[in-house]
Amino acid sequence: MNDKEFCPNCGKPVSKSDDFCQNCGYDLKKYRNQTKTETPDTAASEQPKTPVQTKTAVQESNSKNNQKKKKSPLVPIILVIVLLIAAYLGGDWYFSKSRQTQTLADNLTSGVTSKMASAAVTEDGDKISQSELKPLSKLYLKKSSTSNKVKNSILKDSQDTNFKVAEVGKYLGIFPKYKVVVIKQAIEIETNINNPSFKLNGKTISSRNDDGEYKLAKKIPGLYKVSVSSKKTKQVIIPIAGDSDEYTINKEVLTSDDDDNLTTNDSNDYSSSNSSNRRTYTEDDDDDYYESDDDDDTFLGTWTNDTSTVSFSGDGTYSLDDKTGTYKVNSWDGDQISITYYEDGKSGPGWTASYTLDDDSLELNSNHMTWYR
Repeated sequence: MNDKEFCPNCGKPVSKSDDFCQNCGYDLKKYRNQTKTETPDTAASEQPKTPVQTKTAVQESNSKNNQKKKKSPLVPIILVIVLLIAAYLGGDWYFSKSRQTQTLADNLTSGVTSKMASAAVTEDGDKISQSELKPLSKLYLKKSSTSNKVKNSILKDSQDTNFKVAEVGKYLGIFPKYKVVVIKQAIEIETNINNPSFKLNGKTISSRNDDGEYKLAKKIPGLYKVSVSSKKTKQVIIPIAGDSDEYTINKEVLTSDDDDNLTTNDSNDYSSSNSSNRRTYTEDDDDDYYESDDDDDTFLGTWTNDTSTVSFSGDGTYSLDDKTGTYKVNSWDGDQISITYYEDGKSGPGWTASYTLDDDSLELNSNHMTWYR
């Protein structure tokens, strides 16, 4: 039987009967007694504690890392989906038909031609220029109720007017884009002037003869000035709804009494200053006025707006609402006119105002108040 063992201190062989190590003097007897007092259960329970606990911690750590690794690819995907949904909902609100329609209605009835042009297209989807929209802007000023009617028809998407909301494309390739389609109409003129030529707002316009009734090229709703062969001019309106009215622009005629007083040489001179050359007009000539080669005559007549009326007579007198008196043209440069007024019943140098004359509108430069024939 082997009675040898090893010193736990220096590792040298010792005898089981030795109480001390012969090499280092370690107390073997004491060591043996301590070893015997330790029970097998205690030793067994103490030995695995540290490695078992360490293994559990490592497993938990690895498990958490694995979970993180599994979840991490989903996070950005979810964020992208959320952002896309939020962007779509925001775009759906921003580009909604109701919101676009409100903006279109506000712009087209603003009277500012640049804003109006941003909202309007033709039936073919073409843009409408600012100059083409100027007659509509003038109609708003002449009849303030017109803009409200146009706005209501756009907001209600009425099918009985010349203004229709229609889809013309896409925003961002997704959301419908809307514009106001402005429907053009022809102006119908009846005249007794032979072989008439027509001008619309001073520009030659084509026409089609239909048994004495002439249809001028289609234009958008608005206020226009039609001239026939430079002899007669009439203010006409293309309405915002319904068919256009038929206008009669006839050459002035003389009474039989006038014929007796005219010689052969002046029988066709209707502008003669002879008092016997009285002019008579057809019943529908109330809005007619004559164009003269003399610039001093072009502003003569009555001008009105919703709140005021001003009239200029050829004899140098004027009326402005409840005021009357005389006037003097100080200067005339292109479309700019300077006029001095001398009010009845008041002494002094009078007061002066400058205007911009544009076809059928007379605009006071100081506050942009505008009158129309």
